Amino acid sequence: MRLSAGALIATVCAALLLHPLFESGGWFVPAALAAAATIGGAALGRRLSVPGWAEPLPALLALLVFMTVTFTSDEAILALIPTPESVTRLGVLLEAGWYDVNRYAAPVPPYLGITTVTTLGVGAVALAVEFLAVRMRRAALAGLPLLALFSVPVAVLRDQLSWPLFALAAAGFLVLLAFDGRERVGRWGRPVTVRAEGATPRRNEPAVDTSAFAGMGRRLGLTAVLVALVVPAVIPGIRDDGLFGVGGGGGPGDGGGTSITTPNPIVSLKRQLNLPRDAEVMRYRTGMQVPGYLRMNVLDAFDGQAWTMSTVRGGRDDRVAGRPLPEPQGLRIAAPQASVEAQISERVTGMNFLPLPYPTREIDIRGDWLVHGPTLMVFSTRSEAGGSTYRAQVLDVRPSREQLRGAGWRAGAQGAGRYLNVPRVDQRIQRLATEITEGATSPYERAVALQEWFTTGGRFRYDLTVPGGNGTSALSDFLLRTRAGYCEQFAASMALMARMTGIPARVAVGYTSGTRTADGSWSVSTRDAHAWPELFFDGIGWVRFEPTPSGLAGQGSASVPDWSIPPPPTPGTGAGGPSPEAIDPESETSPESTATAAPGGPERPDPGAGADVGGTVGPIEDEGPGRWLGWTALVIVALLCWPRLQRSAVRRWRWARARGDAELARAAWRELRDDVVDMGGEWRGAESPRGAARRLVERYHLDGSAAEALWRIALAEERARYAPAPAPAPALAADVAQVRRAARAAVRPHRRLRAILFPRSSLDFLGLTLGRGYDTLEHATTLPTTWRNRLRRHPT
Repeated sequence: MRLSAGALIATVCAALLLHPLFESGGWFVPAALAAAATIGGAALGRRLSVPGWAEPLPALLALLVFMTVTFTSDEAILALIPTPESVTRLGVLLEAGWYDVNRYAAPVPPYLGITTVTTLGVGAVALAVEFLAVRMRRAALAGLPLLALFSVPVAVLRDQLSWPLFALAAAGFLVLLAFDGRERVGRWGRPVTVRAEGATPRRNEPAVDTSAFAGMGRRLGLTAVLVALVVPAVIPGIRDDGLFGVGGGGGPGDGGGTSITTPNPIVSLKRQLNLPRDAEVMRYRTGMQVPGYLRMNVLDAFDGQAWTMSTVRGGRDDRVAGRPLPEPQGLRIAAPQASVEAQISERVTGMNFLPLPYPTREIDIRGDWLVHGPTLMVFSTRSEAGGSTYRAQVLDVRPSREQLRGAGWRAGAQGAGRYLNVPRVDQRIQRLATEITEGATSPYERAVALQEWFTTGGRFRYDLTVPGGNGTSALSDFLLRTRAGYCEQFAASMALMARMTGIPARVAVGYTSGTRTADGSWSVSTRDAHAWPELFFDGIGWVRFEPTPSGLAGQGSASVPDWSIPPPPTPGTGAGGPSPEAIDPESETSPESTATAAPGGPERPDPGAGADVGGTVGPIEDEGPGRWLGWTALVIVALLCWPRLQRSAVRRWRWARARGDAELARAAWRELRDDVVDMGGEWRGAESPRGAARRLVERYHLDGSAAEALWRIALAEERARYAPAPAPAPALAADVAQVRRAARAAVRPHRRLRAILFPRSSLDFLGLTLGRGYDTLEHATTLPTTWRNRLRRHPT
């Protein structure tokens, strides 16, 4: 029980290293209790004398029951016993949590899915620590799964890890080692000190020689330092490179360009909006009387979990220097050009996407900047915008209501159809969008009706304290229950509902126009960070709408564009949408009613089926959790295969390097020892070859040719040890193989399978190799002292 308690203390202390990854500490209690349940289940299994091969099962069962009680009790029997429904629900939570873990930048909110993943992960680490420290009696190796908890914040956080948390985790590991040491020393009995007759005991004389323990302590310390430095550098992970961070890298199949991956840009909105002090991001001058918003990122893919950017690629042909930018998608009306001169603050770090008015036609800026043709995002993998100055020529597109009312979108026009993709979502949102736009006779009127529903009537409240999130669950809560949020929820909700009503839509992230200063320039600060929906109208292109409340009660510098303000209502039109009382999201309608577009709009398939309206469009590339799942699966497969591969490699190496009869005899004897250890047998190092052979014959019931082969191996080893000349050993490899087959046939099936798949001798070989490496390093560290002492004794 002492080692089990040490394993629990070490796991809980190491789990505290995850604290900087979360906005609050609500995740810790279930994670700590999961570790306690897992280790307690393993201890109970040993108390009940569960067979060795089944010892992990009670721990896994305890972990499953705890996860069921904590997260899926509604689907369980008596809120305790897992059912197929509760397991399925747990899988859904884990999938959603894994997706959020890979999308959000730290610190993340303790959403239910993220908490579920964290709890299961800590429970799995506790299971590994308990198995290594208690079952295998390898407390030092138990530091490897604990290191996994340490590596996560090191790989993810940009700031240094808090030293008190590291010290606490190290203290927990030392407690485990101390408990293991007491267990081992306690088996030796009381120390007996032998002194010469008449000698008096010296004061403070140590009861036991601790030099061996001191050497082990140095080795463990050296291991911890080396692993802590090397492992985080080689582990594939997601790194947050700051408020505007991007990571980039080319890969096979990128066509010679560079693939850019970013944390979801919308996550940085709340950070900027909640900064304790407002800080200027940039200042610019322009000839436009009413400048537009400054767009940085475009979130064009919605999979039900979040709005995200499709993969952005750029190569040499996409550089912005000395050439006009690509034509804006869908724009065919005339628009005047205006100039913009901007200076980005030197205090801005990690900004690799430029804040630009849309659409920009030309830009002059130092550095290696590229343009993404479909969205006109300007980005760089080598340069940062902080301290930069740029000059740009932009189109001041201001469509009239008549132009928008007469515009729609043509099926397959420049790929706009993919911006209608809607996954399976809460059907109440579909019914709500249909009722809001009821009576609207054009896409423009439906867009205006949606915007008016958000911004008029006092239905919504602007609130920065709401947790971030723009997936189906968060938007359902926002639209149907709380109706409180900030620009992230407003923009994501209107873009989703626009797609549901037949209007191609996406979410843009950047800054509002800012505030005009006394010298005529415009100042943009962190409080101007914003997200807004862009809707597509053929012939006009992407048009900005503004569903977020503005002014003192909303986003301070947000502004509703002139073209989206509805004209005075005329009798018989319903562009304003129904009153709040007329909309009942809870009402039941048939599936057929939710599959049709608003009256007057184009017919389209059920958006819940995720159908793509328009031309055939290739799949949207997305850096979802698949890549990390692939890495995880690869690591797991490598760990599972490693013992077998190492055992086979050692066997081939051992026979290959044996030269002469004596070395062949030694190799055969070592192979026999490893085979016995692999099958869970006892190997007594102090036993003579004859005594070992006699005991193994009785233990594995060997007879006939197998017993004769074993005796040949033992006699060859005996001659190699003691005789002047070793005995000829032409067929010892075949004898070892014969004994191995006979011994495996005599043991239980689970021991035979473990010997084949997870040979225990591979751990012993690894420990021997590491020990030799430690001895070499320790000797190297003592060389300066040795030579210094020699020089003092023999000066030149």
